[in-house]
Amino acid sequence: MERDSKLKKWARHAVARAAAMKNHHQSRFSHAQSDIVQLLNLGHHEQALLRIKHVIQERSLVEVLHMVEKYCQFLAEKATHSSNKDPPRELKVAISSLVFVSSRIGEFPELQRIRDTIASKYGNEYAVDSIESYQSNTEIYSSMHLFDSGCSLISDNTKFSPRQLSSENRLMVLKEIAAENGIPLQLGEDFTVIEKLQARANQRKRSAHHQESAPAHSA
Repeated sequence: MERDSKLKKWARHAVARAAAMKNHHQSRFSHAQSDIVQLLNLGHHEQALLRIKHVIQERSLVEVLHMVEKYCQFLAEKATHSSNKDPPRELKVAISSLVFVSSRIGEFPELQRIRDTIASKYGNEYAVDSIESYQSNTEIYSSMHLFDSGCSLISDNTKFSPRQLSSENRLMVLKEIAAENGIPLQLGEDFTVIEKLQARANQRKRSAHHQESAPAHSA
């Protein structure tokens, strides 16, 4: 009974934090998308393609936080409806998703408290199994896998997914934004263009760093 009360308490706190974080990242997403539209309007389509990952990250994070908010609301309502051995299927989905997210997102202590309480209630093995089985929830997984190691909320020692954003994903989102704003996209269907552009950008950074670190010659 005490563990159920803790789950409900932390779930309610997590709802409030998820809502605040979602609003914050919705604003960041809107600004990032506006920047892309501005670049497209100025004809800087290659630069827009390089920066589109920030739009994808923020949009995906908003989707994840929305689902976290929904699952925490469900947990707050249903926590007392589960036995000590095996929760109902709907509660399992919420628990497995929240436990997984708690192991990946930093700056969200309420989720860690939920994970600790779940481990206390159902056992540590259940919490570990929840992380391994979260992929069965295709709704939350489809948003999570779009993150890469650059996402600001991912813990330093973990990632949502070892995969980087694919060229196909980046180009598809850029084409969507261009179409929504009536801008003809001046890029082909060659998915290697991103790798070429990134290599070129990296080379410019290395050249700039070399120039800055080079010792000045006296006259």
